Order: sequence, then structure tokens, then C-alpha cells
Amino acid sequence: MLRSRRAFLGMAAASAGAVALSSCVGASTNAKRLPRLGYFVTYHPIRDPALAPLVEAFLTGLRELGYDDGQTIDLVWGQSEGQDDRWDTVASEFVRMPVDVMAASAAVAQRAAIRATSSIPIVMTLGADPVEQGLAKSLARPGGNVTGMASLTSVTAVKRLELMKEAFPSVTRVALLGGADPASAIQFSAAEAAARALRLDFIRLEIGPTDPSGELERALELATKQSVDALVVLSVSAQVSALRKQIVAYAASRRLPAAYPNTGGFVDDGGLLGYSESALYSFHRAASFVDRILRGARAAELPIEQITTFDLVVNLKTARELGLTIPASLLARATRVIQ
Repeated sequence: MLRSRRAFLGMAAASAGAVALSSCVGASTNAKRLPRLGYFVTYHPIRDPALAPLVEAFLTGLRELGYDDGQTIDLVWGQSEGQDDRWDTVASEFVRMPVDVMAASAAVAQRAAIRATSSIPIVMTLGADPVEQGLAKSLARPGGNVTGMASLTSVTAVKRLELMKEAFPSVTRVALLGGADPASAIQFSAAEAAARALRLDFIRLEIGPTDPSGELERALELATKQSVDALVVLSVSAQVSALRKQIVAYAASRRLPAAYPNTGGFVDDGGLLGYSESALYSFHRAASFVDRILRGARAAELPIEQITTFDLVVNLKTARELGLTIPASLLARATRVIQ
């Protein structure tokens, strides 16, 4: 489903509770063709407000570089509504239009874009392990049509587990929860190796796209039967992110310490700990890649930038409700504390 930025904003102004969207709004008509940016998003931010700050960070970056929708750029949105099988359709529509550059954060959207085109540049607003996933040959020289911002999610997944053990040394059996996709597989592999090094027992809970709600219910039942005493969420696939409230509610009902990515709204929805690369920085910085490409840079030769800014978020309100004490040493390192 595609729509222009103006249609996107018009709907937002019409109703803060709106969910249903018109079937299609094409790119704006201009006497002189503007550079056209195709932007993959999972949900409209009204549908999922947790996405709004990230989207706005990207748009702010574009505005700071002089890109005003309808004046200096034509911004077209492609939404999957949480259905990964829609990304190929969105990517094909972007190619048909055509757009001059694509931007995406979801790994499944990035792969759909690559399947659709080998010539239109693709900017990762937040890319998970792009070299390991085969999206680029290297960070320094990507070699294809993909560039942008890269996160080493395997590293942050391990750090999330280590922070959990540091905060709660008595934890012995942890549930590792993530998506069923290549990016999540990399994170599972790294986290399982770290769990063994920390002498933790673990179970692997994968949530795929076919029946995510049902798979989550079965996964959490398994976690209960296995008597896990902690939960670590590894990835924010569309399915996992959409189910965050149920995941957070499960941890609360079982009084389990849990650690999450900061993207997706887990901690703001009541999660205990969040640790990730700074997604806001990544989305904002990604705008510069769009700018450089539109000015003539080739994606194949534009080095991918690895995110080096990290955020640790602690929800003290949740800690109190669960009767848990967060060590002062960890609180001192937090970049944000929710009281």
C-alpha cells in the first residue's frame, strides 16, 4: 500500500484514532519531476505510536538537509501493516514508479528491495548485521546497491543478556525470544553462545510471521513449563514488536526480570530494562545517505556507518511493581530512567 507524504499527514490530522487507509495515493504531480524517495514502514505511526519518534527522526534529518516534501523531494510511503509478505509488492511498486532511492529499517523490507532491484539505491535507516546477512560485501565498500546505518545486533543481544545476569545474579534459566528470520538467527546464535559462557540454561522461542499470536502463546506456555526465571527479547521483527504488550504483560504476570531492545516501545510499555544502539541517532543520520545518493554518490562505494552510540533504559516503576532492585552500578550507566 503506497501513499504520499501529504496523504499520510492529511490522514493523521483527520483522526488520531484512524486505522483504515485509502487503497492507494500515488506520488504527487509536479511540473518538474522531484527526486522521489520510497520509504518502507511497517505501520502508520498513528497505528503504532512507538514508531513515531523514529520516523520523525528520519524526516527531521531530511528537512535539515533541505528536503521539503512536495517542494524539493517527493516522499512516498509503502506500508506492510505487519504482513511481511507485502514487502515484495511494495518494493515492486517502488521500482515501477520509479523511485530514485529507497529507505527501510526492517531487514525483511531491505531484502524485498534487493529482490526487486539491483540498480535503485537502498538506504538502511537501521540495518541489522548487513554483512552477515549478505546485504553488503563489507562495511567499507558495500559493493551493491545497499548502504546506510548498520547495527551489530548480535553484539547488543549478548550485552542484553550480560546486563540481565549482572543485575540479577541469581538468574539461572533464561528464555531467549526473537523472530524467525535471518537477522534473528544471527542474534540467537550469539546469545546462545553467551548464555553457555555465563553458565545459563536457556530455551529458544521463535515467533514467525504465519501465526504470530498463536506462536507467542505457545512459546510463553513453554517458558512457563520450563520454569524460566528471566526473559531476554533479542529482536524486533514486525511480529515481535506488534506483540510487545503481551510479552511485557507475561513478564509482569510471572514477575520475571526481562530485558528488551529499546526500539519498538517495550520499556515505555512497562518493560524492565532496555539496551540497544541509539535508533533515534541512526534514523536521523540515515537522512545524510539519502542526500549523498541524490547528489550523485554510488551506494556501492558509500561506506556503511556502524552505530557506536548506545542507550540503556531502566524502568524503575516496573522494578518496584515486580519487587526487584536494580543495582546502583547499573543505574549509574543508564541513559534514561523511567520513574
